[in-house]
Amino acid sequence: MPQRGNKVALLGAFCLFLSTIEYMIPKPLPFMRLGIANLPLMLALDILPISGFFLLVAIKIFGQALITGSLFSYIFLFSLSGTVLSSFVMLSLHRLFRKNIGFVGIGTAGAMISTMAQIALASVFVFGRSALLIAPPFLAASLVTGVTLGAFCEYFADKSVWMRRLQNFGEESTRGVPEESEPRTKTIAVTARVRCSVQGDFFRGSSRDLFIAGLIMVPSLVFNPSTGGRVVQFLLLSAFTVLTGRKNNVLMMSLMTFGIVFFNLLVPYGQVLCSFGIFRLTKGALLTGIRRAATVQGLFMLSKACIGRDLRIPGKFGSLISESFRIFAFLGQRGEYLKRGKEWKNHEKIVGRIDALLSELQVFPESAEMISTSRSRPRDIAILCATVVLVWMPSVLALLISR
Repeated sequence: MPQRGNKVALLGAFCLFLSTIEYMIPKPLPFMRLGIANLPLMLALDILPISGFFLLVAIKIFGQALITGSLFSYIFLFSLSGTVLSSFVMLSLHRLFRKNIGFVGIGTAGAMISTMAQIALASVFVFGRSALLIAPPFLAASLVTGVTLGAFCEYFADKSVWMRRLQNFGEESTRGVPEESEPRTKTIAVTARVRCSVQGDFFRGSSRDLFIAGLIMVPSLVFNPSTGGRVVQFLLLSAFTVLTGRKNNVLMMSLMTFGIVFFNLLVPYGQVLCSFGIFRLTKGALLTGIRRAATVQGLFMLSKACIGRDLRIPGKFGSLISESFRIFAFLGQRGEYLKRGKEWKNHEKIVGRIDALLSELQVFPESAEMISTSRSRPRDIAILCATVVLVWMPSVLALLISR
């Protein structure tokens, strides 16, 4: 892999690592991002050319979708729009005003643009006009996170030994790879775990077959005219998610559903069902909220069940994503190793800890061969076909009844 590819894959792994941390942080709305995964993008402004920078952006978008299982959901659209727009703005500011604006200004502008894009999409797909009510607090939060991330980026770029090595990666890579058998063994072992297919005790479908089934089921949920039908589809997809071996967080699902329905009720229309002081519960707003909640949750369940990290993407971009996942897996395991070891006692600040961890990846082992995923058994194919038929049935029945 060429030198630029090494840099892109390494920074891409850093994006995946921070995306995983951000995914685990509780948020009132799952599609609203704090933006901490933009740190590698900001660092890349001084490291990569424009083509390499946008290649890194693509790895962040699709890699994050594979990690969170959101490729088939509206959440992917939120991530795509927010990341692309904020990256374009940050790159433009850096290129045009390099001497007059630092990482704080760049990070703040990127965070604000990303949040505005997400709010605009939320008004279309989730909340309707009530999205304007959540705009002020989320814009304020993006301002705080943008300034904080920019300040951290300034400090990290100034103090990081890893950053200086990465800027001279080509020079150091010509000196050869130090002999270190332990990391190589650990990397290959972790790669094997990352590339395994989605497996449960009863169902063992391959990632390719799951992906194809997911593509077939997406239109049935998006274009179903029946609110009740979408609720049934959501329940079916939730059961299918459990069947594939994934876990569902019932509490988070309930909070997200309640939030979507509640914000839609703030814009009343249709028949008034009951009133509580100045608040009116209307049938139209209630049905719209339930329909949007079922759609968002259903698409998220569909993505969670049908998208695996071992999904093979052909071409150079696919090889870069695979390499990023390989480094990401090693990064995660090495981080746990350092956390248990005595090395961490010498690092009091978070910059020192991150720098010590990433410095180990400055010259990383050569990529192990891709581990092929298992094929679906006849029983798995039958389960996938039955799931596709069951998920499509509410849409077909709704269309027949409407005629």
